[in-house]
Amino acid sequence: PEAAVNYSLPGGNLDLRRIHDVARAGEISSALAALPRQMARALQGVTEIDRIPPRLEAWLIRLIGSAFRSIPFHLGVEAAFLIEKELELRSIISLLQTLIRREKEEASGV
Repeated sequence: PEAAVNYSLPGGNLDLRRIHDVARAGEISSALAALPRQMARALQGVTEIDRIPPRLEAWLIRLIGSAFRSIPFHLGVEAAFLIEKELELRSIISLLQTLIRREKEEASGV
């Protein structure tokens, strides 16, 4: 799976170590720093959990749009890429939501 992700992800690797670093980050800025460059750039300046999904979705749409405009165009590769990115974004969103909830709980003393 790592090879498939890395083949499709321009701008950096998303291996198990990096996923672990995102999951174990102590704060949002650390989690974003562990993401591949393009994803981190798409989320730059985000401090609220509600802004993460729309930012990642917009980034994904731009990325897929550029893939569909490129030559040669192969639908199978692009469809697989889309499915893979959706799963990846769901995982990252889940990790970031957990991190933000933990920060809020610590701030409120729960």
